[in-house]
Amino acid sequence: MNRFENHAGFNITRSVFQVAEMGFDGDVYKLVNLNEAKFNQPINFSTNKDAFISAQLQSAYDSINLKKIVSSRNASFTLPLDTFLSFQVPFENSLLHTDQVEEFRWELSVLYPHIPADELVIQYFEVEKNMLVTKNTAMVLALPRRYISLLNKFCQNNSLNLRFIDHPHIAAHRAVHFSNDNDTNGLSLSIYISKKNLSLFFLLDGNPVYNRVFPYQEFSEIVKTITDQLNPATNKNINKDLISNAYICGEDVPDELISYLKNILKINFKKFNPFSKIKPGAGMAENIFYRQKFNSFASAAGISYRIS
Repeated sequence: MNRFENHAGFNITRSVFQVAEMGFDGDVYKLVNLNEAKFNQPINFSTNKDAFISAQLQSAYDSINLKKIVSSRNASFTLPLDTFLSFQVPFENSLLHTDQVEEFRWELSVLYPHIPADELVIQYFEVEKNMLVTKNTAMVLALPRRYISLLNKFCQNNSLNLRFIDHPHIAAHRAVHFSNDNDTNGLSLSIYISKKNLSLFFLLDGNPVYNRVFPYQEFSEIVKTITDQLNPATNKNINKDLISNAYICGEDVPDELISYLKNILKINFKKFNPFSKIKPGAGMAENIFYRQKFNSFASAAGISYRIS
């Protein structure tokens, strides 16, 4: 995709369908559309039938188009945290790529025996040993092919060109690079909070080096989880005092929670604006999502910024 083509980034959660669309407004590349629609009923990708999910996506997309038409034909998506399977393991780059993928597929079959491993699409990122992780490791992400087929059919039905599908936290991290708060030097902490899961990334000079996803029921569990991850007994090489930047985003993260985390953990979490370096298109000044809910669109923004 040409860097300057229009591109619509869609973020799908259990309850909301969001779009952040980048494109030309006159001869300037801008944020031209920012909107969301709630599903008539919450979506559970693992238990709901394909027909139900497709109907919910189509209804929400139609609702968005009634507010403002999505003009871009290039579309990319982020899916809920719990649609992805993930783990991080020691890694030695001695196998061919295809053999390494099959090795990870076997490990996934052990970790998630209820999911047929041959029905998973696998991606991995090599992480060289560093001050945080003392061995070469690989971050492994896997997504059931069924979800990709669902999005392919959705795009075909709406004359969209499917470009990318991404993890919501990885997409949100990409949006950090487009915000005024971005500082990639040193050790950073990034957390993404969905309605039922917490994703935690440690980044070194802007590159992810450690990731875990944790389920939770109450907000108090988030504090305990982060505290445990900062405990030397859990991760011997993590020192809270070395964290130079901390970012937070997710599904409508309340300011009260951010203040609570700052006070309890003594970490200055930044509720960053993913659109701070993108020129707003016509009507954005009156757009409530642009003015008040910008942080909740971090994943939609991040996937719309992706060009490869």
